Amino acid sequence: MTSPQRTARLAGAMYLVLFVCGSFSIFVRSGLVVPGDARATSANILASEFLFRLQLVSELVMSVAWLMVAFLLYILFKSVHRHLALLFLLFAAIGVATICANMVFQAGVLVVLGEKGFVAGMDTAYLQAQVGMFLTLFSRGWTISGIFTGLWLYPLGLLVIKSGYVPRVFGIGLIVGCFGYLTPVVTVFLVPQLAKFNLAIMSVSGMVEVSFGLWLLFKGANPPPDLQPGAQGFVPSNNETYE
Repeated sequence: MTSPQRTARLAGAMYLVLFVCGSFSIFVRSGLVVPGDARATSANILASEFLFRLQLVSELVMSVAWLMVAFLLYILFKSVHRHLALLFLLFAAIGVATICANMVFQAGVLVVLGEKGFVAGMDTAYLQAQVGMFLTLFSRGWTISGIFTGLWLYPLGLLVIKSGYVPRVFGIGLIVGCFGYLTPVVTVFLVPQLAKFNLAIMSVSGMVEVSFGLWLLFKGANPPPDLQPGAQGFVPSNNETYE
């Protein structure tokens, strides 16, 4: 198996970790958080505190997996166009940092509900309101992180189309998916009455990424003949060789 194949399949494996951890976190939060009802939400989290903590850790693992995916794809595509590869790696790195910083709001929920010594004497209704505020801020931060969740797909899609390593339809899908992830940024902050369509739009973008990740995992990458190691005119980037 060539080095591009190994790199692509490892990226696909990391993509799978990203999908599983991210989906688990979203599923758990949707079951615990009752929109507009801080009291019920607080009761749910207290009743399933370990599950809430687990989804928090799962989202952090997802962030690390995303960074690994971006790095491995950078290795795979840098010989095609280094600047575009650096661009999507930069967007992904900023996105990971944004997600991790946003997790502070979930940690704040645990401080309010779990560390009794720190919040001793505070009114219960006030604490529940704080939980609601932290989770609302987390939701807004999650929307903002979608800027980078979307933007990194555009240069990646261009590279997929340009390289021919995988079917070019994935590149087109990734570019479309970029705008799907960016849509909630517009609807939530500028046209909130359209926010009800966000889930459907983002689901399409997510399906494109899932399909791309699974292709990498099971099919790998197949450089065109003129980019195959040993082909006449093939020059590895930075004098690198593929074994």
